[in-house]
Amino acid sequence: MNAAFEDQLRQITLESEAVANIGEAVKTALEWHARPELQGRKAAALREVATTYVAHLVRLLGLEEESAAHPAVGDALPDHPELANWQSRLLDESMRLRREAGDVQRQLDAADSPSDAALFDLACRALQTLLRHVAQHNAGEIDLLQEMWTRDTGCGD
Repeated sequence: MNAAFEDQLRQITLESEAVANIGEAVKTALEWHARPELQGRKAAALREVATTYVAHLVRLLGLEEESAAHPAVGDALPDHPELANWQSRLLDESMRLRREAGDVQRQLDAADSPSDAALFDLACRALQTLLRHVAQHNAGEIDLLQEMWTRDTGCGD
């Protein structure tokens, strides 16, 4: 494995940890049942952590897409076309997640006034859906990596 790819994997690790940790902060903000006089504060806090979450998520998805094209990953797939198809589906899903993240950010930006309670609620629901989709995507990536490792090492035999 070359140094540039190792650096890319380290950056993926960093962004993955950022997405996981900031995602927990987003969940905490979403679960906050603020009193009416604190709704503006809740909205500002949620908007701030959600914006950070989306930025790290988009960066992570881009890095994952780049690393999927690396020979260290691609060389493991020719002997297993079903794994290549699995990886292709994950890459398609990654692009959909990137679009979904952008849509969520636009919804949050549009609901920037305390009088936009209905828009803010819609943005919160979209954000919850994004968190769920990211968790499903991550589970699919983990399953693929485990399957690749099992086939590569023969541990599944």
